[in-house]
Amino acid sequence: MDWVADSTLHYAIPFLYTIYWLAFIPKGQVKWKHSLVWLIYPAIYFGYSLLRGAVTHWYPYPFIDVKENGYDGALKNAGILLVVFLVMALLFISIDKLIARPGKRTSRK
Repeated sequence: MDWVADSTLHYAIPFLYTIYWLAFIPKGQVKWKHSLVWLIYPAIYFGYSLLRGAVTHWYPYPFIDVKENGYDGALKNAGILLVVFLVMALLFISIDKLIARPGKRTSRK
């Protein structure tokens, strides 16, 4: 069951949500500043994971495991991941804006 939950959370849901977003969500309403807002949850989750890990000595992901990476390594890894999330957010916003752009076709006679 752990494998099913992990696979669903990390693979199926992102893939299916992307399909849902492409098919059903109105395009052109997302702003560039939303990309920064979307980083709030991962940043808070990272802080929570560090605090919880300090108490329980268990970390949910190997890249933020302080026992293995130290605090400097865990912070570096989290920073890299936040940059990846930001790049992905900007990519999705770009796609949203491209899809929303009205078609400008000219007919040739």
